[in-house]
Amino acid sequence: MFQLESKTPRSEDFQVLSVEDKRALKLRIRTFKNLGWVRLELADGFQPGASYQFRYLPAHDTWSYPDKADVKIDEVSIRTEGQYAIELAPRPAHRIITVPTTAGSCTEPTKALVQEFSYALPNALVKYRDALAYWVDPPSFTPRSSRKRKTVLYEWSDSPQVYNNDGRILGQPYLPEYSSSKNAVVTTCPARWSQISLRGSVAFPEVDERVYRTDVVKFDMNKNAAGQCSNLEALLQTMENQNPEKVLRQVCGHYLGGGFFFEGKSLASSTIEEWEFQLSFLYGIAPACNLAALGHLWGKGQLPANADVAARLGAALRTGMERTQPSVRDDAVHALFYLVRQIPKKIQPQTVPHLLAPIQPVLVDAMTETSPSGLDELARLIIWSTALPADLRQKLHAIVEGKSPAALHARTILAAFAVQTQ
Repeated sequence: MFQLESKTPRSEDFQVLSVEDKRALKLRIRTFKNLGWVRLELADGFQPGASYQFRYLPAHDTWSYPDKADVKIDEVSIRTEGQYAIELAPRPAHRIITVPTTAGSCTEPTKALVQEFSYALPNALVKYRDALAYWVDPPSFTPRSSRKRKTVLYEWSDSPQVYNNDGRILGQPYLPEYSSSKNAVVTTCPARWSQISLRGSVAFPEVDERVYRTDVVKFDMNKNAAGQCSNLEALLQTMENQNPEKVLRQVCGHYLGGGFFFEGKSLASSTIEEWEFQLSFLYGIAPACNLAALGHLWGKGQLPANADVAARLGAALRTGMERTQPSVRDDAVHALFYLVRQIPKKIQPQTVPHLLAPIQPVLVDAMTETSPSGLDELARLIIWSTALPADLRQKLHAIVEGKSPAALHARTILAAFAVQTQ
């Protein structure tokens, strides 16, 4: 199979040679117009077990494809008839993907729901899986509601799409790397679609011209999805069973410092000054990226575990949380709670209290604004700090007296520090 886009090929453009096949080897060309491919065939057929070399002869400009191909013919001929089907992964998953932004050539990571799928093939074709051609129709879907998602940053529709590995639909990179035979339907989370329908086609153009259509499969992206629709959980789901540093570089690279992303340095080589800078400017999924990365380094013993380093990182994170909008700050609180739990117990005494002490004022202020779902984490983070200054005690007493949703948590914090001082 060859793909020639600029001209119509002739049999005279090619040469075929074989040590085993001593016949006069006459070529013919069959064109697959719907695919843009041509197939080179021997007029008298190939000999089983023989090897052939095909060469493209005309002069041409530089291109990325080879001018020759070596092919060995199997001993047994293959028939393509059989049962073909789309096979869905057991459950959809929340992941971080990169999508184009309104800037055009730029991409930005975002959380998404991903339903992976592959193809079931007739037994005789399984070993040829990578040589087959696969297509999938655009997914059809039923809206769960008529409300449309506001898209300010992304040039990515929230309609279900099939991953396109040439980067024209979804930005590069995307994890894991997909091909047409192992693919995925992606959409925003939470998904607005009650049911998605998918149908594919499979062909073996080196063998025959038949195209086999699969039956339609239907699924609900929101049903039994792995992980949660949050930046941190989607990132952790993406890192699962992957090389953590590779994932962080691909989907979080420009949030983690220029040296790590552009120069390919190891994450451990980032200086404390670089971490301070990154933590001081929180936007997008920066809290999840930075704090998951720090958790990875501390967990691996690749980050200094002393009070000075912890205090510097805490002070920088406080600056970032004070500067950013409330939704990003709440993401930072959630990711900070995750980070603390990743720090090994043996180094927690010299890291955790000093990391959290500078952030205490932001955490207390957040208790008056946050939804009840985040109050448990806020309260624990405050309690894990070294001490509770008088001004913060007064704010907590005011929360208790105000009978806000945080009143019970504020009372718990005051009680915990009262026990510590006794």
